[in-house]
Amino acid sequence: MGGFREHLIDRYFGFRERYVAAVAERAPASLRMAIVAEIARLGFLLAGCGLICAVFAVLAWGALQREGVTLWPSVFVLCALVAGLASSLSVRGLAVAARRLRALREGGS
Repeated sequence: MGGFREHLIDRYFGFRERYVAAVAERAPASLRMAIVAEIARLGFLLAGCGLICAVFAVLAWGALQREGVTLWPSVFVLCALVAGLASSLSVRGLAVAARRLRALREGGS
C-alpha cells in the first residue's frame, strides 16, 4: 500500500494541497481564491466519482440478477469500490479545505 499511496493517492490528491501551500507562500492575497478553487475541484470530483460509483453499482446489480456471481459482476463491483474510495478521499480533502478556509476567515485575512 505504501507505493500505491505514494504514487497515486498522494500525487493526485496531494498536489492541490501543495499548490495551495505554494500560493500561501508566494501570494498570500490569493490564498482564499486558491482554497475556494480547491473546494470546487474536490466537489466536482466527489460528484463525478459518486455518479460513476452509482452507475457501476447498478451494472453490478443487473449483472448479478442476470448471470449470478461471474466475472462481470465482480469487475463492476470492483470498479464501484474504486470509485467509492476516490469519493471518500475527496470528502477528506473537502474537510481539510473547508477547515483551512474557516481558519483563514477566523484569522482575519
